[in-house]
Amino acid sequence: MKRNMRPLMFFLTAIFLVAALLAAKEQVPVSATIVPPRTLHVLKRIGGHMIPYSPPLIIAHRGDSKHAPENTRPAFELALKYRPDMVEGDYHHSKDGEFIVIHDHHLDRTTDAVKKWGPGISDILVSSRTLKEIKTLDAGSWFHWNNSEFTGTKVPTLKEALDVIQKSSVALIERKEGKPEDLMRFLRNEGLTNDVAVHSFDWDFIEELGTFSDAPSRGAIGPPWGKYKGRVLTESEKWLNAEFIEDIASRGAQFFGWNSWVTAESVALAHSKGLRVFIYTIDDPNEAQRLVALGVDGITTNDPELMAKRLRQ
Repeated sequence: MKRNMRPLMFFLTAIFLVAALLAAKEQVPVSATIVPPRTLHVLKRIGGHMIPYSPPLIIAHRGDSKHAPENTRPAFELALKYRPDMVEGDYHHSKDGEFIVIHDHHLDRTTDAVKKWGPGISDILVSSRTLKEIKTLDAGSWFHWNNSEFTGTKVPTLKEALDVIQKSSVALIERKEGKPEDLMRFLRNEGLTNDVAVHSFDWDFIEELGTFSDAPSRGAIGPPWGKYKGRVLTESEKWLNAEFIEDIASRGAQFFGWNSWVTAESVALAHSKGLRVFIYTIDDPNEAQRLVALGVDGITTNDPELMAKRLRQ
């Protein structure tokens, strides 16, 4: 009797193991990164990539740049207190090729570079100084001028910024300059190719980034600066329209950022192409609510605290 039961026991054991494996597979998160409960709840795959989605998303513009120096560790840390879905930051390259988190091409506005290396010196390019030199600068004392709270704040590297942001949010990296292959090498080294999103005003860069099989989620930013298809656009031509949407979709983007020049119809058209629409830079909650009513997917703001209070009521 026991020998006759043995095949049955093997069969039942096999069924149990297969069921357990299938259950475990269902529980594997879409990202190897440990993300906070809200962000994990809203993660979805877009074209094989991951960006958070539970509209309206709140995107902290250069961190909490309303209450701390933009693109610095204090700004990123303060933003995280209000649980933004994404935290945006910009990068340039230093003279020695390091990824530097700063918005402008020049160091003048948000550091004491002119004071330190002047007088008579201005328009000091980020790319003209090494990381070591940039790390000697004060990136906090310019903020609100009389506020000494942030004096001595350093310009972060992209790695330093991501180490803060990725603990409890998702980084939205704005590329200001640099080659796609350099960014991919960096993201691979950090193990973040599927855990961040990248966007840029340079639509050719976004398209080229998409040629990498493990490229992160990508977005264009508009309206286009300078010339578009060989000519300078009028203000009225910069409203989101079908031509822009088709162009962005053809470049393999999953989302795009635009100013408030959108309509319900243009947002709906973008959605029909599988694109998400993030609007920048909105600090008025009433304006944010108007845009959300049009169907936009995210609001980029300098004041994540205020926006969280109004949009998450």
